[in-house]
Parts: sequence; C-alpha cells; structure tokens
Amino acid sequence: MTTERTAIEPDIDEARRDHLPFAKAFIDALRNNRSVMDGTLTGKALRGAETKARNWIGVLIGFVFRYHGPQGALARSLQAGSMAFWMIVLLGAYLVLYLV
Repeated sequence: MTTERTAIEPDIDEARRDHLPFAKAFIDALRNNRSVMDGTLTGKALRGAETKARNWIGVLIGFVFRYHGPQGALARSLQAGSMAFWMIVLLGAYLVLYLV
C-alpha cells in the first residue's frame, strides 16, 4: 500500500529512512528562514537582478541601433561583389576555426 505525499521529500536514504545530510541541512535552513519561505528575500534579489538586466538590455539595444539604425554603418547600401567577398571571408574564417 502506498501513501499519498502532499509535499516534495528530497533524497531519502532507503536504508535508514532518513534524509541525506545535504537534504536535511537544506530542509532545516528553509524551515528556519521565514524570509525565504514567504518570498521577501527572493523578491528583493529578483528586483535587483531585474534592474540590472533591464539596464544591460538598454545598453545592448543602443549599441545595436548605433550600427543598424538609419544612420548606422550597416544601413549603407553595398554592392553585390562586396557582399559576396565578405561572405567568403566569413565562411573561410568559420572553416579555419572548425578545422583547427
């Protein structure tokens, strides 16, 4: 007969029917730290990470727009021969890196 579990029980040692040492320490740390369990600590950490990510995305978009925007270096029209030359250069570089 199997019993229904209402929570996740990580890493139980079958011989002793007890949690493994790392899992026991992890569960004890979660039970003793209410800020982790109610989400206030992770909320603060995520807000800081979100702010940093938004700043980096803004910098990245500005960098891309500088080259791909209407006045950027990549917005100028190129001749077909020039595009073919640079395509060959890129494919050659890829081949050299692949074979090394």
